Parts: sequence; C-alpha cells; structure tokens
Amino acid sequence: MGMGRTDHKHYARSNRRTSVMKVSRSVICLIILPLVTLTFSGCNSPTNSIVNWKNLTTEQKLEDFRYLFQAFKDNHGKLAMIKRMYGYDWVAHEKEFEEEVRKTKDDREFAYVIDKILDSLNDGHTWLVSPAEWTVYCTNPLFYHLTRKVPAEAVTYWYELASGRPRDYRVFPALYFEGEYVVVVDVTLEDCRAKPGWVVTRVNDIEVDNFVVQQGKHLRYDPVRRKPYSPILGLPISGKVKLTFRNASGTYVEGEVVSSYETWPARRYRPPYYSNEDGTWIDDSLFLSVIPGVAGYMHFCRMSSFDEEDLTSVKEFLASVKDLPALIIDVRGNPGGYVSAWQKLVMLLASEPVRYQCHFAPRSGSYVRKLFPRYFEVEKPDFAQEDPELARVLPPEVLTADFHSPFTESTKLLPDPNSLKYAGKIFVLTDYDTYSAADSLAYFSKQTKWATVIGTFTDGGGNGPYATLMPLVLPNSRMLVLFPFALALEPDGRSYEESSRMPDVYVADRETFVKYVNALNNGEKLKSLDPEYDAVLRECLKIIKHSTIPR
Repeated sequence: MGMGRTDHKHYARSNRRTSVMKVSRSVICLIILPLVTLTFSGCNSPTNSIVNWKNLTTEQKLEDFRYLFQAFKDNHGKLAMIKRMYGYDWVAHEKEFEEEVRKTKDDREFAYVIDKILDSLNDGHTWLVSPAEWTVYCTNPLFYHLTRKVPAEAVTYWYELASGRPRDYRVFPALYFEGEYVVVVDVTLEDCRAKPGWVVTRVNDIEVDNFVVQQGKHLRYDPVRRKPYSPILGLPISGKVKLTFRNASGTYVEGEVVSSYETWPARRYRPPYYSNEDGTWIDDSLFLSVIPGVAGYMHFCRMSSFDEEDLTSVKEFLASVKDLPALIIDVRGNPGGYVSAWQKLVMLLASEPVRYQCHFAPRSGSYVRKLFPRYFEVEKPDFAQEDPELARVLPPEVLTADFHSPFTESTKLLPDPNSLKYAGKIFVLTDYDTYSAADSLAYFSKQTKWATVIGTFTDGGGNGPYATLMPLVLPNSRMLVLFPFALALEPDGRSYEESSRMPDVYVADRETFVKYVNALNNGEKLKSLDPEYDAVLRECLKIIKHSTIPR
C-alpha cells in the first residue's frame, strides 16, 4: 500500500483548541482504499452459488429497503451534516421512499429507486458498488465475511440495472463559478441569445440559489459563501423554462428554454484541458509536460493506481525535472481514486519521512461497532464538562450519543529507496471538482507544508472518508452499497466538509474564465499550459518566478 506505520488516537482532553489530540494508544491497521479502478475478475466462494437474488417480490424489495434505511439511520456518518448544509432531512423521507419501493414493478425499477434514494443524499461516498470496486472488498479480510455473501453475478446485475436510470433533469450550459451560474456556450432561447459570461439569476421567477436547492440534484457545498450549489445548472426535464440572465453590461434579460443541451462536454469548460498540434483534445489519466527552465508539470485526471508503464514514465519524468526549481502537480477535475497513487509520488520525491493525520468522529451504531471495535475502546468523555472550548466547535451531532469520541489516524510516509530527494518547491493545483483521494493530497500538502496549494476550494471527501467507508449487503438482492460511517473533522474539531477545503492561495478570475470558454467556442487551437487562459496556472508561475512562498 506504499505507506509506513498507521497510528490511531482518540481525541482527549486538551486546554488548547488547536491541539485537541493526545495519544491514548496506538495500533497497526489497514487503510481501506475503496475508490479504485481494477479489472473485474470475480471473487469466487461457495456462497457465490446463492440463488433467488433477482426477480424479487414486493415484500423482498421492502425488506431490503428497510434494512438499508435502518442501517443508514443508525450508522451513516453524514446525515446530520447533510441536513445542515442542504436543508434535506433524509430520515424524514422514509415513508416516501418506502412507497416508491412498493410501487416498483420489476428489478429494474427497484434498482432505479434504490439508486435514487442513495443519490438523494448528495454524498459522493454513498453509492452502489461497481463490479470493479467489489473486487477490492471481496479480497479484504476485514469485510470478507460480508462480501462472500455477494455473488459476482449479482453485483454486475444490479449495478448495470441502476446505471440505466434515466436522468430526471436536463442540463443547461451554465457552470457554477464563484457563487454564480455562468453561461459557457452560446444558447439560443425563444426571446434572446445568451452569451458566454452571462449569469443566470432566476429560474421560473425563482432566485437561482433557491431553485437549485428545491431541485436537490447533485448538490455540493460552497464553504466560502456557506451555501449549497450544483456544479452544472439542472432544469426540469420537460416543458418551457423561463430564465433570467444578467448580461455583460449588467442588464437583466429574460428568455425561455425550449430544448435540452445534453451533449456539450462540461468538464472541458474548466481548465486544464490540453490539445495536440492538430487541436484534438488530450484526455489521458496522466499528462506530463515541462515548462522549460521553470517547472515540471503533472496533471492527474484521475488518481489512478500506477501500472508498471505509468510508474516507469513518472520516474523518468521526475528524474528529468529534478534540477528545475519547481514541480506542479495539478489535480483539478480529479474525482479521486487511489490514495496510494499520490502517496507513492510523495515517497519518490521525499528526502525524509512525512507524517500526517486525519481526524473523524465515528457513528456509534451497532453495525459500525461490530466492524470497527477499536474506535470504541475508550469511553467517550463529556466534552461539555471536560473541554467546553472543544465542545463549542465540534459539530453538534458529535456531542450526542449518536457519535463516539473523535478519532485521529496518523500515517507516516517513508522515502522510496530510490527517492530523488527533490529540493525544489512543489505546488498542488485544485478546483471545485477536486474530490476524495485528490482532495486528500491537497489536505496532506497543507497540513505538512509539503506543497503549496493554489486554486479554489475543493469538493472535499479527502480528510478521513477514504479510510472510513464500509460496505452494506442488502439481504435479498445482495446489492452492495458503500457509505461513510464517520464525519471528517479539522484538527481543532470543526467539520471538515463545512469549514475547510481551502487552498493556501485562492485564485478565481472571472475574466480569464470567460476568455477561456470564448476561445473554446471560437474553435481556437489552445496550446497546452497557456497561462493566458488559466488564471490558476498563471498565479502559480508568478509565485515560482518571484519565490514569494518558501517551501
């Protein structure tokens, strides 16, 4: 797994809010790495011969739903936080969910409803496990007693059914940028033509932020403005929709949407994207380049595990740039994957061991207690009495019996035997789509000062959840669901998802963003790594040039 020792510590009483952890005991444990992409090879066991996990009766489907609902109600780590951030009380919808399940006519409709119920949480770490991900869990000793009950055929069957769920909204080409929904392509409406850079302010005469929350589709949380948002504006699936725009001159314009815009490549409208000499786009999982005399540049589209070919390329690249003054690691647009990928990179560059910590509070449900008894070996203190300053900043649910004592997980990364011992400055670039294992690189970099993080706030998911995910097997269908059993915390006890995810240097330039999307729309052949169209890269190069942030 590419790491040294992992220590676990419970929060203990402290007189300083910025240092709320002391060691009570240490153990060695396995870090779970669920967000991976492997070739599905199956995991044969005697129980793979289980039959009758499809063509379910109504009662069997209801039994599966009730099992899922109760497990989440007692063990899901983010329910209270989701209610606080999005105003959505998932538990309050039990009867509605149950009725939807009851009305399903076949397995396909049942898979759709279960997927919709999971999706309604708007949590990127709660989902139906894919065949590739199942391979990891069925070989994990910690979960084998659960996953051995899941036939390989059932995983594939239910995942493929759920993947066919039709979209219940239509996308409109407006991306969230610094608190607003900015149009990124020319849009012809009934009464006007919206241009890139225009801002959507109202939908059907409803203020756009309120409309997005009412829709409740793919919500995320902006920790700067402390409000929920959707990365891409979603509109009702059918019928005319009235939109109000603020144009470039500040004038408000109205128009009606009469068609859908399903095919435009949304991610391309956020840098970085690169083109070959002929203008075709490069979308490799790993993009390596050199800014002559300045920096080596690595962009990870996904935090994928290095195969031998990739690892060889990375080592050769790092060796070629080891004498340059800076190294840029770009994880903008990276949805996550292997934590071990960036850990391996750190070890290839490090000259000495690097230790970092993740902090989280586990739910105290019986399912969590059974799988992770080590988190409950220390009695939970009365924080209100013993450490009122800590109690003041902890999320309120952590102070209740629903959660146990906050916990610290400490990991030490050891230099690779062939480490380059890189002496230059290292920079990590982030954006709104940096999530999970990619976000954990940013979190690690800030905590240890290993690198300077530049960009916007991330999408989160990197402080703890990759180590606090657990599978749930539904009793009849054998669907395999993944969910987080803990709430990620900052070192001082605050909720990580709600209060942090910020870079060291915040960069978000509306003018450059609009200039970039206009260049795309005009068919310009953008050259790779062009700071004229990339404000984050431009700021990074400026810092490198002036060396304003020492490493």
